Amino acid sequence: MTGLVQPKPADFFCVRSFGPAGGVISTMEKIAGPSGVSEFTHSGIYVGGLDFKIVEAEWPRIRCRSLMYRDHALFQRGDQLTLWSTGAIDLTDAERGLIVAAALGYAGQCEPDKGVRYSGLDYLAIAEHRAHLPDLPWHFRDGRWVSATQVMADTAHMICSQTVVQCWLDGGVDLLPGQLPGNVMPSDLAKAVMARPRWGLPRVVVAR
Repeated sequence: MTGLVQPKPADFFCVRSFGPAGGVISTMEKIAGPSGVSEFTHSGIYVGGLDFKIVEAEWPRIRCRSLMYRDHALFQRGDQLTLWSTGAIDLTDAERGLIVAAALGYAGQCEPDKGVRYSGLDYLAIAEHRAHLPDLPWHFRDGRWVSATQVMADTAHMICSQTVVQCWLDGGVDLLPGQLPGNVMPSDLAKAVMARPRWGLPRVVVAR
């Protein structure tokens, strides 16, 4: 299907990124296990507004960014560069509001240098977990030694795909049911979209 996507707030996208950063992420995904869609190396959440704002985790922090004309390809459907959850996963208006609020919160309400820190270490932790290595505390983070499971579950540092899934969880929707929190790469989100339609995802209790 070709044409422009018209995303709604809280919809997420998976995109192919090029250059050194995209190559590193693609390599880490392959190390973590073949997915068949490892060309998708970045993801983010559309939060809307007059400036078509998205929230994405990129080094060094989660940030807000307005989509400009140069990002027009992000709204193309069928160009094999971008996948959107739009039209594939059902959300209520209330859930969309909670997901957007969570995304803006992790992005520090769009203030520079206020967002949650990006963590490339999580790619290594995910690879270790999927390789079934012993879950031992051999990662040094924030002054202490922690295991791969603890690294993945730590929402004080996140990669792009973890940010998407955590925002949806904060909105009460379990995007990848049965999967360990934090054990998610952009290719996992791409597979969820490619398996559309994905109606009736499990809901979780959200602490108020």
